[in-house]
Amino acid sequence: MKNIIKIVKGIDNSFDESQINLPFNELGIDSLDFVTIRVEIDKYVGDSIPDEEWYAFKTINDIVVFCEKLNISEPPEKKDYEKQIIQRDYAIKMPQMANYALSENWLFKELGNVHWELLCKGLGKESSFIKDIEGVRLYATFIRIKLKLDSLMKFKENDTLTIEGEMLRHGKNNYYSTFNCKSGCNTINAELITTFSKREGEDNLGLIRCNPNVPLINIPELDRTPPFFSDYRLMNKGLVDEHDLESVKFELDKEIIFDTVYSINPYYDLNGVGLLYFAAYPIISDYCESKHFNRNKGIKQWENEYFTISRDVFYYANCNIGDKIIYSLIDFEFIQGNRVKIYASLIRHTDKTLMAHIFTIKEKYVHDVQ
Repeated sequence: MKNIIKIVKGIDNSFDESQINLPFNELGIDSLDFVTIRVEIDKYVGDSIPDEEWYAFKTINDIVVFCEKLNISEPPEKKDYEKQIIQRDYAIKMPQMANYALSENWLFKELGNVHWELLCKGLGKESSFIKDIEGVRLYATFIRIKLKLDSLMKFKENDTLTIEGEMLRHGKNNYYSTFNCKSGCNTINAELITTFSKREGEDNLGLIRCNPNVPLINIPELDRTPPFFSDYRLMNKGLVDEHDLESVKFELDKEIIFDTVYSINPYYDLNGVGLLYFAAYPIISDYCESKHFNRNKGIKQWENEYFTISRDVFYYANCNIGDKIIYSLIDFEFIQGNRVKIYASLIRHTDKTLMAHIFTIKEKYVHDVQ
């Protein structure tokens, strides 16, 4: 019992042993924490607890009783998995560009695409065939993406962009990829993480996390929770006061400076399964922020002057085709080197649910239009 209590308390330190017989919905432990608890317990028992067993548990004590029957004595042997890597070259042509620069929308989509390819290869399934134990279609939902790059303006038409990346996992639900991209002397570094979700009902408002039902996951497993995921959990639970992006501090406790309402463009913002595309979130943010900055007398045209050099998007919720999105500019500051830091959020208009936190650093770039 003590080992299970230690695992749960290590993930949610508010848990107390006296709560061991409380139903899960009364514990106050969120779904992400339960995912992590399951991962750590799987490691403790040396194998994945079958879904039919796991979903039958109603209390922490049910887990304790199950584990005690296994008579665990020695740590499990570490399994070997095939390293999942990818390399791809792209010619930067007009489809890869926007506004005289590398398109950030295209970059997000393509990084997401190669993340999906690594994931499907490791699961041995095409994307449309990834399902849970009940046969319900699952979606690899992005929960955080972080980019660090030379200004988008430095990536030129007809240059070659090389994307190299690899994937690791944390349990059966969290898949973490890293990418190093080069085009001449210009670089892009990216981190992405997805969890598997399915629709609860017929709309996009309730997405619940589930494990894929596959016989083998041929993706190397991390020994511990990656900080990239741990930081997301803390941000999602509101347990941090500031965020650090490339040594630039963002204070979270700020009043809203500006907000505006964005109407979804179904022909551009939605993906192939009717969800708001993860790549649309930062572009919606950019479009709305320009409304604020273009009112500044010192700005000629915001979209032509400031380009992303770092971006960190925390995703929390999706929306339906008929929803509107409230963009809130929470804080910004012009900092050294012709740069500006911007902290914004996206909120679902219908029920005021927070959809994303977006932290961005942009740099002023003067260019010649030919």
